[in-house]
Amino acid sequence: MTGPGMKALGATFQPYRWAPTTLDLARRAGIDPVELVRFDGNVPPLPLPSSRPATVAAALATVNEYPRALYPVLTDAIAEYAGVAPENVVLGAGADDLILLVARAFAGPGDVVSVADEPTYSLYRVAAELTGASVGEDDPVLTFCCRPNNPTGALDPLPSPRPLVVDEAYWEYSGADGAVGLIDDGVIVLRTFSKAFALAGARVGYALASVETAAELNTRQAPAPVSSLSAALALAALASPPDLAPTIEERDRLAAELRSLGYAPLPSYGSFLFVPADDPLAKRSKVRRRLPNSSLSRHGSRPSRFSVAMPNFSIAAPYSRGSAVNGYGPNSRTPKLMKWLASSSQPALRQRSGSVARITISAR
Repeated sequence: MTGPGMKALGATFQPYRWAPTTLDLARRAGIDPVELVRFDGNVPPLPLPSSRPATVAAALATVNEYPRALYPVLTDAIAEYAGVAPENVVLGAGADDLILLVARAFAGPGDVVSVADEPTYSLYRVAAELTGASVGEDDPVLTFCCRPNNPTGALDPLPSPRPLVVDEAYWEYSGADGAVGLIDDGVIVLRTFSKAFALAGARVGYALASVETAAELNTRQAPAPVSSLSAALALAALASPPDLAPTIEERDRLAAELRSLGYAPLPSYGSFLFVPADDPLAKRSKVRRRLPNSSLSRHGSRPSRFSVAMPNFSIAAPYSRGSAVNGYGPNSRTPKLMKWLASSSQPALRQRSGSVARITISAR
C-alpha cells in the first residue's frame, strides 16, 4: 500500500532491514546498553584514538553554520589518501548514501541493473528497485559489485560491463590495489570510513570517479551530505590511519584454527570469514575448546560469517538478515545476562577472560 500520491514500489520489493537496536537488545537482556558491543555491522570494537572530544571541538564552535569550510579540506585529504585528484571525489553520508546516489543517477523505470557475485550486500538490489529498475543480467545500465565481497570476503574478477560500481568498503583489509586505476574506464569506486576507520556512526563515505562522472554525481548529491562533526572525525582518522595488521593476523589465525576443526572457511580479504557448514552446532564444544579467543553461533544450515575485530575480540553471525551481539561487562552483571541467555531460544556461547565475560547472541 502506498500513501496518497506516492509511486508504488515493485511487488517483490523488500526494504533494507536493520537488526534490533542496542537499546532494545539491552532491555531484553536486562543489562545496561554500555555492556553490549555489537559486531553484526562488521565494524571495529572500539573507536580510533583520533575519535575523541578534542577532535570535534573546533567543529562544535561553528556547528551553527553549514559545513562549507571543511568540505574542500576533506576532499583534498581523501584525494591524497586515494591517489586521485580532488575533482575525482564525491562525498556521501556513508557508502550507502552513494550506492543510492549512483543508482538514481544511472537507472530508472524499465532499466535493468546487474548485481554481481551473489550472495552480496543487499542494498544494491534495494537501490536499483527504488529507482523503478529491475535486477537482472540482460543489457544492464549499471552493474554493482562488492570487492572484497560481503559476505564471502572474495576478490572476484571485476565484471566487464560498464558503468561498473565497485564497492570497496573492506578494501583496507585486502592488501590489493583496488579499482581506482579504472575510474577513467567507466568504473566508480565506493569507499567508507565505517569499517577500517571505525566511524560507522559518523556516516562518512566517498566515491572516486572520472572528473566528468564525479561532477555529474556531485550535481545530483544533497547540498551537505556530511556534517561538520563527521568531517572533522574523518580528517583526524586520515591523519592517523589505523594499523590493521593485528586484525588481518587474527583473521588468518582464526581461519587456520577453523580448518583444524574440519571447517572450510573461504579465502577472505575482508575483516571477516565466510564458513560453509552443514551442522556447526555439532562441533560447538570443540570450537569452544580450540578457539579460546573467538565465538561461534549458528542457525539452521546457513553459512556463517565471522567478523574479526582484533585478537580476543572475534565473533560470528549467520549470514541472514539478523544480528549478532558481543556483550561484555563486569562479572557482577554477568549472571543476570546469563540467566536471560539460558531462557532464550537463541544459541549462545560464553567465554570468560579475567573480569570480562564475552557472549555471542545470534538472532534471525
